[in-house]
Amino acid sequence: MKKLLSVFLSMLLVLSLCTPAFAAEGTGDIKVTVANDMHYSLAYSSAATVKKHNSISKDYSHISSTGKLNYESVAIFDAFMAAAAASDSDVILVPGDIVEAGTVDEHIAVAEKFAEFEQTTGKQIYVVPGNHDLFKTSTEEFYAVYYSFGYDKALEKDTNSLSYTVDLNDEYRLLAIDSTDPGNGPHGMTQARVDWIAQQCEKAKADGKYVIAMMHHSLLDHYSFLAEIHIGEAVNSDIALADTLADGGVKYIFTGHIHIQDILSYTSKGGATIYDVVTGSLTTYPCAYREVTFSDDVKFETKKIESIDYSDVASGISEKALALAKSDFQSYAYECARVGMRIVMASYIKGSSLVSLLKINKEENPELCALIERVGDRISEVAEMPLYAKDAAEGENSVEAIAAGFGKTIPDSEYKDLLDLLGVIYLAYQSGDEDYPAYTKEILIATRGVTAVFTYALEDVSAQDYAVVLKLLFDFLGVEVDAGLLEFTGSIVSIYEHLELVLTTAVIPMLTNISDDTAPADNNVILPGYGTPAEESLSIWEQILEFFRKIFNFIAGIFNIA
Repeated sequence: MKKLLSVFLSMLLVLSLCTPAFAAEGTGDIKVTVANDMHYSLAYSSAATVKKHNSISKDYSHISSTGKLNYESVAIFDAFMAAAAASDSDVILVPGDIVEAGTVDEHIAVAEKFAEFEQTTGKQIYVVPGNHDLFKTSTEEFYAVYYSFGYDKALEKDTNSLSYTVDLNDEYRLLAIDSTDPGNGPHGMTQARVDWIAQQCEKAKADGKYVIAMMHHSLLDHYSFLAEIHIGEAVNSDIALADTLADGGVKYIFTGHIHIQDILSYTSKGGATIYDVVTGSLTTYPCAYREVTFSDDVKFETKKIESIDYSDVASGISEKALALAKSDFQSYAYECARVGMRIVMASYIKGSSLVSLLKINKEENPELCALIERVGDRISEVAEMPLYAKDAAEGENSVEAIAAGFGKTIPDSEYKDLLDLLGVIYLAYQSGDEDYPAYTKEILIATRGVTAVFTYALEDVSAQDYAVVLKLLFDFLGVEVDAGLLEFTGSIVSIYEHLELVLTTAVIPMLTNISDDTAPADNNVILPGYGTPAEESLSIWEQILEFFRKIFNFIAGIFNIA
């Protein structure tokens, strides 16, 4: 197996070094800075002391389930504005969730800082609202407060939303799209807005302009079950917008909302390619923003907030956490995100949460509801159980011991439990350029560990209920599993073997969709400029690399069963 892995890795390395660079005809230059999901919070920044938000971490008890650095939001905002002022970017794009609570006072505080920035630097800021921005602020109030940051220079304004267009320079036009539904988290994109967008694309073509777009909600589904877990997060999952933009000549759209660093491409039925460039939250690990240069090609650079001024941040953060924050801000942000991610994952897998996520009607299906709650609570119990026997207290079970009962070993590691491991995998995805392919130790541990968890949770259910539970979960996640694989009869040992086969077949492709990045890269990458044909944007070498990656992960997944 190791020889096989070495051969494939060598082929991938050679092919990547051979990848040629393509350049388009000169189209003029413009450099933009993109900062998303700033979540500027007056309430947290003005607090005298931090509040305890969780009981799972002594040192990071001030962190909530979002993992956001709420108390540091204003200091982070100020650090970003200073960096943007020192950069050579021409304009600043802010695609929504500018503030946290969505109050008018928060917006006014931000607008005053924006105005000072523009006056001292001569650079223009353009904004569109995010869902947080309209929680307690009307669209009319948002428009009035941010009038000087795009709306006053607009060529066209949508009368039914806060969308507008504006020329960035002689060659590039910004299509600023309002994707919100005031007061709600899910997007508010309508067919009327899509029609307006199509009209603006046609006008830009007639005017000979290249169109760069931005909106708050992500355009595409950036991981396979985003639409199932977070309804209304990805616009194109509910209303067809990607084809309109791509066929309308929009090659790049800057989005956010889901707090990750990710670039995903989509090719329309007409053969046009658009890149959905999601930028993570400025106040959530890795506290990143982008600097993007549009020229013959498009150069993406990811920048991160590396330090902030803690003089005005609320007191009460533990000495250990504060010391780390001041010495290594990125590591501090990472630890905060790990705590937040653990809270979220633990809440999702509880029995009552699974019933809600799976949309089971308790009155119509009381027996099914009871079954799912029981299975979910047992899954929750094992997921937080020590991964290894060496970390278990006397008389306490472990995932390793459960797996050993079926003749399987959990590879040694420093992870304490499955939630710890899965959190690390997800945060790698959140920061972009994730690198946990199917053959890595982390995925092997996850596969065998999750198999042990499900075996424990399903060991006392009937064969019929076993199949029902798995089908519900896979249907919810949008994972297609052959009906034959879900059929089960036999002893408890065959449950484990059967589960391992099913999970390896169904879950590894879904997991590696998050854990293993595919082209293009998410952070520092050069992509085709406007005027480059779609066929050239993905070179033959990139297509070969993707082909071998998929074959390699499939083979590795099969070997994970052994």
